[in-house]
Amino acid sequence: MIRVSYGLKLVNRVNMTKFREKIKMFSVNQIAVYHTLLEAYNVVRNSSSEQIHRKWTNIGDKKHSLRSITNNNLKVPVKPKLKCIGFTYNGAKLLNRLPIQTRETTNPETFKTLAKEWIWEKIPSY
Repeated sequence: MIRVSYGLKLVNRVNMTKFREKIKMFSVNQIAVYHTLLEAYNVVRNSSSEQIHRKWTNIGDKKHSLRSITNNNLKVPVKPKLKCIGFTYNGAKLLNRLPIQTRETTNPETFKTLAKEWIWEKIPSY
C-alpha cells in the first residue's frame, strides 16, 4: 500500500522500515501498542471497564510502602499460560513502562502525543 501511494517499485530496493520512519508512519506492531495504550488509558482514567479497572488497581491492604505503589504502577495480572496473554496483561505492562508524567496526564490529547513519542523511541518498527 505504501509503495503504491508513493510510487515506489520493487526494483528500487527501498527499505520499508527506513521509509516508514522517514514519513513517520507506524508499523503494525507500533499501531497495536498505541491502541492498547489508548484503551488502557481509558480504563484507568475513565473507568471504561470497571472489572479491569478493579483488577489493575486492587493493591490490597499493604502495611508497608512499595515502590510500585509510590510510582502509581498498575497491578499486573499473573500470566497463567503463554497463550493467555491478553489485554489485561499487556495493557498493564505497557502503561507501567510509560514515563510517570505521561501516565499521570489527565488530558487525552496530551497523552496521545506523549505516547506516540514514546512509541517512536522505545518500540521497534519491524
